[in-house]
Amino acid sequence: MAKRVTRPATATPDRELDSQLLRRVIVEGVTPQVDEGRYPAKRTAGEEVVVTIGSSFDIVAERVQTDYRQLDPRTFESAWRIEIRNRGESEASVLVLEQMPGLEWTIVEESHPHDQVDVQTVRWTIDVPAEGSTTLTYRVRVTQG
Repeated sequence: MAKRVTRPATATPDRELDSQLLRRVIVEGVTPQVDEGRYPAKRTAGEEVVVTIGSSFDIVAERVQTDYRQLDPRTFESAWRIEIRNRGESEASVLVLEQMPGLEWTIVEESHPHDQVDVQTVRWTIDVPAEGSTTLTYRVRVTQG
């Protein structure tokens, strides 16, 4: 989706950036909304601004637990498959965040490398081709209290 707006030459600037007619433009009324539908773009008065955004409906994910094993009274493993489909016309980079159920956990298998965000959160960055899909699989071992 693209929305075109032209800032009128008579518009009042949000703030003065310099004396050379440099002004801040706010593009409003774009959906889906980000930052309450506002998209700041620096342009001079009278200059056209084109904002292109994707639709959140382009990306669809399905999360399925594929295995569960109780290893001992305090430790278990669970395996997951997350299929991410991109219905859009361009490649997408998708962040997958997962909360681990305990403080002691280890990713023992994974199809894509992860980053540990904090003590309980794991993040994967998954590239999904246009009109295609990518599957993230992982197995986590958790030891509770």
